[in-house]
Amino acid sequence: MCTIGLPMQNIVLANEPVSNEVGVVEVPEKAETKEGEEIDVSEEEEQSSEGAVQEKKDVADTEDTDAAVETATPEQQTAEAINSNSKSETAKSTETENKKRVGTKITFPDTISNIFPDVVLAEYIRTQLGKNSIDEMVTQADLDVVNMVALGTNAGLKDLSGVEYLSNLGSVIVYEGNEVSDLSPIANSSKLWRLRIPGNQISDISALRNLSTLRDLNLSSNLISDISALENLREIDELYLNNNQISDLSPISNLRINTGYRTAMNQRVILPEMTWAKDMSFSLPLRRNGEWLEPEWQSFLINQVSFSYTAPTLVIHDGISNENQEYVLNFYEPVKLAANSSIPFGGQIYFPIKAATYYDANFDIDGEITTVSVLENELLAEPKDPNKPGYAFTGWYDAPTDGNKWDFTTDIMPAKDMTLYARFNKLGFVTPEIKPSIPTVVTPITPGVDPITPSVEPPTTPGNRPNPVTPSTPGTGGNQTPSNGSGANTGNMTITSQGNNIIPSPTTSQKRKLAKLGENNSLFLQGFGLLLVLSGVAFFLWKRRKVHS
Repeated sequence: MCTIGLPMQNIVLANEPVSNEVGVVEVPEKAETKEGEEIDVSEEEEQSSEGAVQEKKDVADTEDTDAAVETATPEQQTAEAINSNSKSETAKSTETENKKRVGTKITFPDTISNIFPDVVLAEYIRTQLGKNSIDEMVTQADLDVVNMVALGTNAGLKDLSGVEYLSNLGSVIVYEGNEVSDLSPIANSSKLWRLRIPGNQISDISALRNLSTLRDLNLSSNLISDISALENLREIDELYLNNNQISDLSPISNLRINTGYRTAMNQRVILPEMTWAKDMSFSLPLRRNGEWLEPEWQSFLINQVSFSYTAPTLVIHDGISNENQEYVLNFYEPVKLAANSSIPFGGQIYFPIKAATYYDANFDIDGEITTVSVLENELLAEPKDPNKPGYAFTGWYDAPTDGNKWDFTTDIMPAKDMTLYARFNKLGFVTPEIKPSIPTVVTPITPGVDPITPSVEPPTTPGNRPNPVTPSTPGTGGNQTPSNGSGANTGNMTITSQGNNIIPSPTTSQKRKLAKLGENNSLFLQGFGLLLVLSGVAFFLWKRRKVHS
């Protein structure tokens, strides 16, 4: 597959200016060229010539490399991506060690080897200063003469430490095959206008953030993914960012590169590895001018891959087999710059996919185990609820006790064997809640008597005679407890525990007796008694008269 715009990259690189200044020391007293440098034709002439040839070769090599990437097979692209990751780890380790040395302050005079820990760089400085040994002492004034560092392909350079003492440093050129990863030694090089370090192991370019004089920048074929440090470098007029891992070119959209060369092609954007599943979700980081960039879908369409894309999320639904593989999509989109110019931006985005593995899911029902094989990251099929006499099934749990209840609609199979345990609750009757009740005393309503404040108690029903009442003890106010039973005094009534019987209190009994004597029945009895008395008297008198007659 090809993306439009790729041939432009080769044209741009072919026109990259070739310098013959490699390995040259500038001498301030001499006249400067247009680029601010005087070529010394003494002992450096031969080295300068070799450097020019080498630079031409490097440009040609870059063209060949870019062309090869365009026609590389997916297998070759995958191998290159893996190799890039390996280099990235090595670069990070080396960068950490280098940063430890940058903070060390040198006291002059000092030896060249102590100022420049990397032997390759120390030898280069020795040559430029005309010294016999890297163990010779030099002063700050000696180093002020050096305004260029230039090393060719495979020179063996790893560490730029020491260049921070080159106060007039204007140009740094380190070509492919070296292992420079740390740019912090040049972070304060206020006169640096040219930096060309292609084909090394650079991943962090934050040290360039304040290099406002930088005009010529070549960082092709490194491990760079973040270019936000270039956002404010407004003087840049030549920019080469090919063969990196850049996914977002938005930070340089405000640069005014309108006369020089610029290119950012053949990026290798490698996404995190994903384990195969029916629905795999990837976040695509491609951006330009602050907007999401959509890749080209030819390879998916050709291979009948079912997918959906809503920026920035890509979901692959089906069409990819369960095996270790890496899918590649091309992308290309020119990025607009200030002053109505643009920079070509394109490359490949890699989708590493690891084959999913089947694992055992064990269903344990009181020690009886059933096993099924399930792909990792897949949903488990929910088994039929088990039956246990006298118990109710409550669910499957990931531990015999406690644990979490398994949700068959959302929980996926982990990358290991696992066991789910059936859990039951014993069936039983629910005992209703019993609340104690207080008996209610109902007072019969007597005609003519106020039911709220009665003056006379209603008569008792025949046969329900009140219990005998022991007269109150003098001084007790008549509130003595009855002697024929025990119970709590509730005012005028005593409630016992025997069948909730209501026992009248002494006061109540007396009131009831008085009520009987005062009723109509009492008057009738009194009249009847009086009649009997009168009859008896009359009979006695009649009997007496008869005897005396």
